[in-house]
Amino acid sequence: MKLLGEWIVENSVKKEDFTELKEIVKDLAESQKELAEAQKDLAEAQKRTEIKVEELAEEIKQTNISMREGFQKVNDQISTLGSRWGIKNENTIRNTISTLMEKAGYRVSRGHYGDREVDLVIRNGEHILLEITSSAVKKDIEKMNRSAEDYFLKHGIEPKLMLAAVYVSPSVMREITDSPRPIEIFSADEE
Repeated sequence: MKLLGEWIVENSVKKEDFTELKEIVKDLAESQKELAEAQKDLAEAQKRTEIKVEELAEEIKQTNISMREGFQKVNDQISTLGSRWGIKNENTIRNTISTLMEKAGYRVSRGHYGDREVDLVIRNGEHILLEITSSAVKKDIEKMNRSAEDYFLKHGIEPKLMLAAVYVSPSVMREITDSPRPIEIFSADEE
């Protein structure tokens, strides 16, 4: 029996053990409480971060809209400037060509044919409808052909067509090639 008694004494839980266990449980409970507080703080911080991210996303969206509007304004201003520059150049070229042709004995005048104002050059019976533009577009070719048709109907003379342009795109060149009337081109892009 002594052995059993010793075993019980050795393996029994003592008051100090309960006290120590109580302290450990108390420390665990305190740690768990601190962890719960930390998780709560993290959740609040995450919520604030999500709100800030949404605010930043909205600011970025508004910035993009403002930038697009600003770029469009700049594009419009550049287009307007380019258009004005083109018109000034067209007028300068037109006046230069008219002066040079008149000095060479050609008669140069402006006329309306096919709902379009064109330059008309006449010398020794040759009639030329001249289109001067900074940048030729497909509609210019269509209108030149309508002007030539209208001129032919009004005067009974088939005019020669000439186009003087600073820029002629490849698609407009194809339009010229496919034109029902031959069109002579004067351009820096002429190849």
